[in-house]
Amino acid sequence: MSHRILYYPYIRVPESDWLTQALLYWDQVSSIVPYEYLENPEALGPYMQALLREKLVWQIQPGAFLHQIPRFREAFVAYLDDLGPGLATRVQAFTHGSTVRIHLEKMGDLEYDLRQAGLAAKTKVYPWYNVETETAQDFMCYLATALGQLEGIDSVAMTDMRDALERTIGPPAIYKQLNNLRVEVLNRVLPIPTQAVPAADLARFKAKHATALKDFRLRVEQELVKLAQISDPVLRDRSIALFEEEAKDRTKEISEWLRTARWKTGLAALGGIIAAIPGVTPIIGLLNAVREAVFGGATPQPS
Repeated sequence: MSHRILYYPYIRVPESDWLTQALLYWDQVSSIVPYEYLENPEALGPYMQALLREKLVWQIQPGAFLHQIPRFREAFVAYLDDLGPGLATRVQAFTHGSTVRIHLEKMGDLEYDLRQAGLAAKTKVYPWYNVETETAQDFMCYLATALGQLEGIDSVAMTDMRDALERTIGPPAIYKQLNNLRVEVLNRVLPIPTQAVPAADLARFKAKHATALKDFRLRVEQELVKLAQISDPVLRDRSIALFEEEAKDRTKEISEWLRTARWKTGLAALGGIIAAIPGVTPIIGLLNAVREAVFGGATPQPS
């Protein structure tokens, strides 16, 4: 299981509690950044630049990796073809202006297929394209998940946007159950600073406590998987209470570390941080497309 996050759908990571939690409890956070921004980092804004300078966030240049995904273009085209009547609905939405901008470098040759399908068009500002909204959301999830499978990246695709998050979680019943558990459990066990923290200060704190923070997150993930398998609500509630009691000492310890750093502390009201729980199957259509793109349809072996 990877201990790295690949953020999507935007180039800039969000300046938010969500990101603070990700930075503290995961080994590495990356973002998909086209080459032109590597050459012109000022365009990323001061916050993102500070995170990059402190090596809290890393940049993944899509153009350097897409060629390592053997069927990147073909698999997503097949996914769109399998939408059936839903594809026509998307084309209609595109003609009515429901679009999201995507950088050409993220799409590669796929931009041609999207244009031919009536789902994308060039903007007046090269190299940006307007892509139909649902298709754009699917694609960014697909891109991040496929890139994350590569050995050189080895990251979990993750986002702070609910619509995009649901595409990575899985079948609705499982997603609902796990989302409820996140609200019940994560909000009460993962402490974070409740104030803006300079990147340099956050980097120093993480350097000191990174191993303990990651170990605690892994323990929480393992417990969420177990809790999701309990169908009896009474038994599940009791199990949640027992785990929270067990986690209380570590939660207090981490909170004390934060206070020692002179930060205001709180708990993470962020359910979506653990986007890929071990043992949960991602949404079927996109998962199949990723497998086809990266592994030629074969099921990857666990690492």
